[in-house]
Amino acid sequence: MAAISHRLRLPATALYFALLAGCAAPTQESGAPQPSQSPASPAQPQSVGEELRAAVQAFNERDYVAALDLFQYIAEQPDHPDQVAASKALGVMYSRGLGVEKNLEIGSDYIRAAAYGGDAESQAEMARRYDFAVGVERNTDQILYWAGRAAEQGNPQGQQYMGWAHHFGIGVEKDLAAAVRYYEAAAAGGDPIAQNNLAVLYQNGDGVPEDINRALDLYRESAAKGFAAAQIQLGLLYFQGEKVPQDKQQARDWLSKAADRGHPLGAFFLGQVKESDGDLEAAHQLYLRAEAAGIAQAGEALARIREKAGHE
Repeated sequence: MAAISHRLRLPATALYFALLAGCAAPTQESGAPQPSQSPASPAQPQSVGEELRAAVQAFNERDYVAALDLFQYIAEQPDHPDQVAASKALGVMYSRGLGVEKNLEIGSDYIRAAAYGGDAESQAEMARRYDFAVGVERNTDQILYWAGRAAEQGNPQGQQYMGWAHHFGIGVEKDLAAAVRYYEAAAAGGDPIAQNNLAVLYQNGDGVPEDINRALDLYRESAAKGFAAAQIQLGLLYFQGEKVPQDKQQARDWLSKAADRGHPLGAFFLGQVKESDGDLEAAHQLYLRAEAAGIAQAGEALARIREKAGHE
């Protein structure tokens, strides 16, 4: 059974929250001074840090026009201590079209500025953008450059990317030992993709001694975070019963989670479980979903169960 490994794919909503996490406004209870000026007045300088707090407050209140003006004011000030955080936020706003017309190219320019300023999350995000051509052209050298800088700072997403590059020989020599080191670091940092890909290596004994129990633990950690590939892999392991005792209920549970998230392979393999249960109508509907999403084997499965059940 082939295990499923994946490169970095950050959920968009998670990315945007992460990009703003470094500039969250302090709470009133913290005793930190609150902005004395209106967030709509960025042209009136305040003490260091207050402009950023006002910008974040405006953002949190969904006053995106005011937030955009404040972030731009900060980003345009030479040597402003919050310039990196403001550039990062502007990258989010232009990428999502918040308070301004959506523009992925400008968004990438701002995130790149934050990345050059040393922000590890922005560096990892630039690696992702160069991988999936988000506001930039795909460029393997740039993927590795930004992922490497993020990884050097201990960023799990950057480490995961470097693990992926060494795992598959993308832009570097294939080196499973290096891949394992990067994946282990990223998995310890909670990256669900690294946890899944490291589990693949332990399941197959590639670059590490085969250890199905370690693989299961890693798959579960990844799956618990909602990563569909790990949910599918757990479902397949429990359905096929090759390296673990067969447990069709666990197979149904994990594959249902992936299918509910809209993953076509989750629907396809759940269809296989339902077909084995004799629930041909449920299998038929799941195979239809998988076929519509481009899973080629779903067409063969549909023909098979239509013959069984007399579907036309």
